[in-house]
Amino acid sequence: MHLPTRRHTRPPGQYPQQFGAPAPAPYGQQGPYAPQYGPPAQYGQPAPYGQPGQWAPAGRPLPKSSGYRVAVGIIAIVYGCWLFMQFGLGTARDMGFLAFLSMVASGGNLTSGIVLLAKQRSRLRGAPITALSFAGFGLLLGALFAGADGGPAIFLVNLLLAAPVLIVLGIGFLRERRGL
Repeated sequence: MHLPTRRHTRPPGQYPQQFGAPAPAPYGQQGPYAPQYGPPAQYGQPAPYGQPGQWAPAGRPLPKSSGYRVAVGIIAIVYGCWLFMQFGLGTARDMGFLAFLSMVASGGNLTSGIVLLAKQRSRLRGAPITALSFAGFGLLLGALFAGADGGPAIFLVNLLLAAPVLIVLGIGFLRERRGL
């Protein structure tokens, strides 16, 4: 079944008026909204960076990425994974509280490593100090595990993973303080 349609046809130049706007001029004629061309633009020396009217990023430019923070972020993530395996060993050997502390140190190292990688251009000291704290805490847990029932190999691995975090972040702090 086909319903008849009604076509609305208007002669050219007769359009409905909306909101008091004038009707557009027929094709080929100048209307009130025709582009107004002025004299050609004069180009001279470009304005210095940051002048009004020029595009510029908001705020000060970010400092360069810190290689020390990137390196420590990666090592802290690896160390956090190792501490999680240490947590599994502690759970298997029924070292309840030491296993729990190892899980806390694992989460802290993983989180601080991820934050260091995410905010590698930042010069704030919160994430590096957190990474230093959890690396030292993990080293202490390695000593406690070695004394409890883990043997010296656990302490040695903890030392080999915590030492770069402690040393490299120490160097990074000194360089950032000097403004290098």
